[in-house]
This record gives sequence, C-alpha cells and structure tokens, in this order.
Amino acid sequence: MVRYADPDQRRFWGWAYITKNADGTQVVDHSGDVISTPGARAAFEDSWYRYVRDSGAGDDMHDLRSASKLIEAVHFDKTKAAAMGIPDEVIPEGVWVGFEALPTPAGDELWKRVKNGDRSMISIYGRGVYA
Repeated sequence: MVRYADPDQRRFWGWAYITKNADGTQVVDHSGDVISTPGARAAFEDSWYRYVRDSGAGDDMHDLRSASKLIEAVHFDKTKAAAMGIPDEVIPEGVWVGFEALPTPAGDELWKRVKNGDRSMISIYGRGVYA
C-alpha cells in the first residue's frame, strides 16, 4: 500500500507485501495466500531478490503495462529489523518498496492516480509461480 509520495519526483513508497503484522500475527493476502512456513518464507524472500535483480518493473493494478521502475526495496524480517536497531512489534515483516513513475503514457496515468489517492496499492509487473 502506498504510504508516501514525492510529488516533485514522481516517486512513491509503501508496502508491496506484508507476511506478518507488526504484532506478529499472520497475514492472509487478498488471494487467500499465507506465507507461514520457513520454506515458504525463504522462497518468498528469494523471489523478491530475483525480482529486484532481474526486473524491478511496476504496473498499474496488474495490467502488465510497464508504468514505473523500482528504486528501493527492503525485505524486512525480525533478524534484519533487529540488526537495524528496530525493536520488535514496530514494523511488519514484508517488503517495503519505492517506485518512480515512468515518463510514458502508462506512467503518467499511474502517477495521476497515485497523486489523487486513487491508487493506494502497489502493483509489480510480473508473474508469480506457486511452489
């Protein structure tokens, strides 16, 4: 979900995916998926690293038209949060991202929707595979 936007830079930041709330409770996503086992968490984290390394494309509501580019990403878990000095139960576990809207018609449309609050969710460009 979009948490902050910089109107001068066409950049916006927020949570791309949350696996656990800050209080440690499990999240069930909009598709009914749950990432709860160590194997699922490892596969999820690895898939995000591959996305950052190999793609970084963002779209608008999964329309598969490249509209933005990833400029920042952190996969937060308790280990990384502790290493940063962030106490337990302060931030959720998941992926925090930043995107910049591209100077294209699709990017212009996305940026307009982000600025006026019509796009509260972040959409990445790509396809997932269930493991």
